[in-house]
Amino acid sequence: MRENEWNILAKSPLFAGIDREELETLISQASAYQEAYQSGDAVDFQHEGAGRIGVVLSGGFIVQSAPESEAVLNTLKPADCFGVSVLYQSCGAKTRISCQKAGKVLFLDTQKLDCFWESPHFRENLIGFLTDRIRFLNQKIACFTASGATQKLSRNLLESTTEDSAKVTVASFAALARTLDLGRASLYRAMESLEEAGAIKKEQKQIRVLSRKKLINFIKK
Repeated sequence: MRENEWNILAKSPLFAGIDREELETLISQASAYQEAYQSGDAVDFQHEGAGRIGVVLSGGFIVQSAPESEAVLNTLKPADCFGVSVLYQSCGAKTRISCQKAGKVLFLDTQKLDCFWESPHFRENLIGFLTDRIRFLNQKIACFTASGATQKLSRNLLESTTEDSAKVTVASFAALARTLDLGRASLYRAMESLEEAGAIKKEQKQIRVLSRKKLINFIKK
């Protein structure tokens, strides 16, 4: 395992706390492998008929809700994981993942994970990861079911910050609109409404949250 790959895997929520020697042994026993992707490539959740877990080693990827939807559920960067849900079901993925920035992914076929179950750190990490996913999806459901564009944007900004004057950086406002399942015109009107109320300030590809209290008030409307 290369030094840069170890540094990334050590930060992964699934492998935290596992020392390098043990992780290298587990990865070898599980016959882990890497795949490279270019921008626009789709990521398959299966390999030779089995589900698989992916850990991003480099580049960037986006998770969308369904083949017919442009709504972005999540963005994945190095050390992030995906595909964990296939461990306990065989109905296939309900999301799609595509490469946004060329990179590599380390894959573990779920049928070859027996050695990982023997690691206490991995078991604890898996439970923690799944718990975080439930919390994350609950937040997304709340965002998508908000009654209007200002409410959706307000909730998204509250989830992305912890204090006033914090900044949220976006890849593009078109991407943010897809994330919120909004048209760009609706997103821009929502930003204007929040700016006029003194809740936010748009600064190029950043949104500064001026008042979390005012954002909360928009959600309650």
